[in-house]
Amino acid sequence: MKKADKRAAVLAVSDGIIAAGIFLLRNKADAISEKFPECAFYSRTGLLCPACGNTRSVLALLRFDVITSVGYNPAPLYIVTLALALFTENIAASFDHRIRLVPRGELFPVICSAVFILYYILRNIFPVLTLC
Repeated sequence: MKKADKRAAVLAVSDGIIAAGIFLLRNKADAISEKFPECAFYSRTGLLCPACGNTRSVLALLRFDVITSVGYNPAPLYIVTLALALFTENIAASFDHRIRLVPRGELFPVICSAVFILYYILRNIFPVLTLC
């Protein structure tokens, strides 16, 4: 087994262990989230910041309520989807299968950033876009 393959296998196993730990501890997340302070930006301006709704979105994802999660904030679902795609690429690499599920071009992060910036602006103009 090549050094890169061993590293990919170790990463795949460790990623799986981390994911399992998060899944098993999801019930404690509600209790922890109650201790977070309110958003300072929202309390001062009345506008939703890009992070508004992230905690509720993650909690909804942990309950597998994807629609509600996206309603609070789509960023956590995007990050989880991206992480799962990279995890799948890593698993495949550990078995000598090279697949690319995530685009590697320079345009991909630019487009994603533009979409999120536009969404964060529009959700303050059109409240129907968010559950916050």
